[in-house]
Amino acid sequence: MAKVFVGDTNTKIRLDAGLDISSAAKLEIHYKKPSGTTGKWIGVLEDTDYAYYLTKAADLSENGVWEVQLYIEIGSWKGYGEIATFSVYEHI
Repeated sequence: MAKVFVGDTNTKIRLDAGLDISSAAKLEIHYKKPSGTTGKWIGVLEDTDYAYYLTKAADLSENGVWEVQLYIEIGSWKGYGEIATFSVYEHI
């Protein structure tokens, strides 16, 4: 991923599920900002194993290290993927 800055838009946050999630009823990308605030974005399926989200203007509102985790629901199974991190930088 290229360097990401506070306020960047259309930045693709893409997570690998490591398995076929094409039949998922729900795909969410849960995040934790550097301040500890949490939230979620609606994931979009890509190929069969990936989910992504394109950021909007207010999404990347803090600089620092962000944590993201995929949440999936397939049939009666509900679960999480591995936690990934990325850095968001302050701009001038």
